[in-house]
Amino acid sequence: LEGVPGDMQVRCCMKVDRWYTRTVIDGEELSPEDLGFVGPGYQCFSVHAWLEPVGDIAGRDGAFMENRPGPTMEMGWELVENALAEPWARSLKWHDLVRLREETAAKSRTHLQQQ
Repeated sequence: LEGVPGDMQVRCCMKVDRWYTRTVIDGEELSPEDLGFVGPGYQCFSVHAWLEPVGDIAGRDGAFMENRPGPTMEMGWELVENALAEPWARSLKWHDLVRLREETAAKSRTHLQQQ
């Protein structure tokens, strides 16, 4: 993927399909048409990359990169004309995300067994 800093590596890349429920800016509600990057029902699509530092870089946090959301899969998931933007820092480490996912799955299994 173009634009990934040399001291970072992509750990996970996701195609995102999401909906906004309502958008209000300066007290005015905006329609999907007003926003331009969402389709009917405020649905939009994008590509999201989870980055980790290469090696042991002291003090370097991981980062996210995302392209511009689009109102269709074709627009939002296309990376040639709609490349990933500059990375922004995050504080959650990869192993923390994996641990949280495992804990959530274990709680779900326990809940289903109790029913």
